[in-house]
Amino acid sequence: MDGNSVFTIQPYHGAPALFREGEPVFPLFFWQKTVEETDGKAFHEAGVRLFSFFCSYHYAAHPYWVGENEYDFEMFDREIGLFHSRFPDAFCIPRIFVWAPEWWLAKHPSERCGFALGDGSLTGVEGDWQGTNHESFASELWKKEMGEAFRQAVRHLGNAPYAKCILGIHVCGGIFGEWPLWNPSLAPDTSDPMRKRFGREIPPPEKRSAEYLRCLNDATVEAIDHFCSIVKEESHFLTAVFYGYIPDLTGNWWRIEGDHRAPEKMHRLKSVDIVSAPHSYLRRAIGQDAYFRNYPASLALHGKLFLDEGDDRTHCDPCHGKDTPGTPSTLWESVQILRREFGNMLTHNIGLWYMDLNGGNFRDESLMSAIRELVPWGERAMKLSRRRNAEVAVVASVAGELGLPQRRSPGNLHFEALFDTQVKELCISGAPFDFYVSADLESEVMEKYKLILLLDVSTLTPEEELALRDLRTKTVVREIGKNILPAAELRTLYRSAKVHVYSESDDVFSVSESTMMLHASREGEKKLSLPEERYVTEIPSGKELGNTREIRGFLRMGETALYLLEPKKQKEIQ
Repeated sequence: MDGNSVFTIQPYHGAPALFREGEPVFPLFFWQKTVEETDGKAFHEAGVRLFSFFCSYHYAAHPYWVGENEYDFEMFDREIGLFHSRFPDAFCIPRIFVWAPEWWLAKHPSERCGFALGDGSLTGVEGDWQGTNHESFASELWKKEMGEAFRQAVRHLGNAPYAKCILGIHVCGGIFGEWPLWNPSLAPDTSDPMRKRFGREIPPPEKRSAEYLRCLNDATVEAIDHFCSIVKEESHFLTAVFYGYIPDLTGNWWRIEGDHRAPEKMHRLKSVDIVSAPHSYLRRAIGQDAYFRNYPASLALHGKLFLDEGDDRTHCDPCHGKDTPGTPSTLWESVQILRREFGNMLTHNIGLWYMDLNGGNFRDESLMSAIRELVPWGERAMKLSRRRNAEVAVVASVAGELGLPQRRSPGNLHFEALFDTQVKELCISGAPFDFYVSADLESEVMEKYKLILLLDVSTLTPEEELALRDLRTKTVVREIGKNILPAAELRTLYRSAKVHVYSESDDVFSVSESTMMLHASREGEKKLSLPEERYVTEIPSGKELGNTREIRGFLRMGETALYLLEPKKQKEIQ
């Protein structure tokens, strides 16, 4: 692997950043199942040099572990080799799956997931939630033997002629590679490996056990650590995983067993460099916030780069609106949503991939022109302060729901509201907030906030309770509990805590020290008030508003306004 580019994640101007050979890289990616020449060229010409590809169906059709000590890496060689030949100055993070292949599952049936619900039939990836014929995350034999096959794959990629174009490996397991338990609607997993790990009989679904769910989530994080550690042992590639999704999926079709409920443990894994998640599926239509389904402040605190999966559709999508509510119907709406994604990226100092899930999502020259306009501004913003200037910390205790009945059941009617309705109100409250998990209450970083809002405090650990008591002498704390605070009440709370309010208009708002975004929830005149004078430039027009503390203007519903905020400039002497 001599001569290959080495990528790292390092602090830079106040936030984790992607580096290549010691130089910071603006982390904007393009994702496609395989990077088509037309689409790859369009993004390459737009200034994008980072790509990601492969999906679960690639692996299902072309597993790389084909028998005992037998491997087939032809798909990797073909697809990654072709990508490298087409775009020799570009880099990629391919998704590599650690699913047990069907021949192995047939040989080791006791290592498969077992389900308390359902008829017990085995189906491949074509079944609901990609079938039931899969490994238990508690299987030590799967981790050992699949781990060896995965090790061979990592070695192969590191020694391949195209190795220099690989910046990292996206380690994928579970449904769609996103690490939820297989088939949560049929949960819990009652397999032999899970029973052995749990140490006793697993309670039936109607007697859900918080202890079992902790056991399940610990098994998932340990599996992630196992496979990511192999990458670290065998290569200098970065590691990326999906994990830490906030529990915002609703309905009986998605049970709590499918959630990621141990983010605080994953945040502390030294084997993981990059974490990704899609943003809200519930609030991504034009005029809504599309906030992250994750905890970006926690990830930054622990030195990890967060990558927002920008899987919004555009008006060009060939499956337009069929599977995602809120799909834009016009070019103008598509551009505003792309700018909203970009604005969320800039103001939170994270990464982003624009995602073409169905193919053809970006085949519009005007759409690509809009992306070409944005890229230089992201590169310019990288050179400025990348610190978050939020005075509000929002803290979630995701373990709080583990001991409750399924959501939307009597006794559990508030979690859905906390992670959907309350987050929505926070996004339109007119002041930035940083989102953490409760384990981070023990961090010194909490001292800098004027206000801490807790989404749930029913299951804080003794250490977290102690940290919270210590903070009460230094900051204002408000327990939200079951009561949703609308944006207007949040602003009242902010003012009482001397938190600066930028916007009073209930529009989607986000800001960092050097960038700012307003996405209009409704049409009308808008006013933004800064805490101090900054030199303001509109993005992407480049119009300079000069030194100012106030920005006014008219926005259509769904329009996205972006600004670069630089230090106040002294007037030149004529």
